[in-house]
Amino acid sequence: MELPGEALHCAEAEGKPIRDLLPVLQQRGLRARWHISTPTGRSHTPTGRLVPLEQVLDWLVADTTPWAPGEVLIGATRQPPDRSGLSADYLARMRRGCRSA
Repeated sequence: MELPGEALHCAEAEGKPIRDLLPVLQQRGLRARWHISTPTGRSHTPTGRLVPLEQVLDWLVADTTPWAPGEVLIGATRQPPDRSGLSADYLARMRRGCRSA
C-alpha cells in the first residue's frame, strides 16, 4: 500500500495488471525497478536471464516501495496479492486523501 505523500499514493496499484500501471508511472514521471516473484520464490528464469517486460504485462502488482527520488520498487506476481491480513482501519489510512476514499 502506498502511504500518503509517496509517489504512487492513490494509484491503487496493488492487484492491478502491470500493463495498467505503466501509464500511471509515465504520468507521474516515475521509473520502476521490478521484482518478479514466482511460487518457488525465484525472481529470474532458471538460466538467470532477465524476463522481458512484455512477458509479464498481465502479471499483477503485489507491492510497491519507494526506492529513490523518482523511482519505485514494484513487486509483481502471477497470483492476486493476499490482502486478507490488512485491517479496514489500515486500508482507510492508506487511502486517506484519495478520491475513492
